[in-house]
Amino acid sequence: MLTLIILIIFLLTVVGLVGLHFYSILFRGFAPFISTRKRTIEKAIAAIDTDSLGLGSIKTVYELGCGRALFLRAWRKKYPETKLVGLDYHFFPYWLAKINNRQKRNRVIILRKNFLKINLQEADLIYCYLNINTMKILKEKFLKECRPGTIIISLMFSLPDIKPTRMIRDGKAMLYFYKL
Repeated sequence: MLTLIILIIFLLTVVGLVGLHFYSILFRGFAPFISTRKRTIEKAIAAIDTDSLGLGSIKTVYELGCGRALFLRAWRKKYPETKLVGLDYHFFPYWLAKINNRQKRNRVIILRKNFLKINLQEADLIYCYLNINTMKILKEKFLKECRPGTIIISLMFSLPDIKPTRMIRDGKAMLYFYKL
């Protein structure tokens, strides 16, 4: 009987979190929780590695709407000395990232914060996979807060009215690279 009660509480909690997530997507304009494919992340990192975007000056990397922080974890494997910060406001992705981070001992800083309210001036590189409405808002934020030379990588959604430094196609996915 106790096991059944625990199972019901667990299922209700999961349903509640999923419901909250869908509410945030539909009515608050948040991006859905969709992870970037490993191959796409590898292409993005390889492009920075081989490009003249300024790899040597990258000391701090932010992932906005980090989900499971896959970009940051891949970056950590190649450049372990970099400070890595993942920001996600949704509880479920934040929780998954924290658990993954602890299990893999990644030393990635995962914060449950609204990235629109965080100052991004410390970032040397910012990775995001969001939506077009959020990218419109972020364009102004990036131009206001980021230092000259900051690299922005966006999967699928470009920054409006800013010409990318580089674009890479990965199947149906498109990576947009910017250097402010």
